[in-house]
Amino acid sequence: VYRHYEYLSACLRSLADQGDVSFEIVCVDDCSPDPRVTALMAGLTGQLPGLKVMVLPSNQGISLAQNLAVEAARGDFVAFLDCDDELEPGALSVIGGKIVAHP
Repeated sequence: VYRHYEYLSACLRSLADQGDVSFEIVCVDDCSPDPRVTALMAGLTGQLPGLKVMVLPSNQGISLAQNLAVEAARGDFVAFLDCDDELEPGALSVIGGKIVAHP
C-alpha cells in the first residue's frame, strides 16, 4: 500500500464477496506519505478477519513490499492485488475451483 487512499477501502471491500474460499490478506504499508492510509490500516487491524498489516519505517518500493508480503503469507498460493484495484465478486472462488479441477 502506497498512497491511493481513495481506492483502498473499495479494494479491501472487494475481498468480502469472494465465495467459499479461505484466504488471508497481507497488506504492507510502504511508508505511505498519506497519514489516512496508515490510520485506515490501523483501524482495520483486528476488524477484518485474516488481515495482517505490516508498516515499513521507510519507503522501500513495490518489489520489496511484495516480497515481504509473500514471506508473511501462510497459504499455498499467492495473488497480488494492488491497493488501487478491486476483485470481481467470486473471483477467488473461481480461481480456487480451477486449481482444484486442474492441480
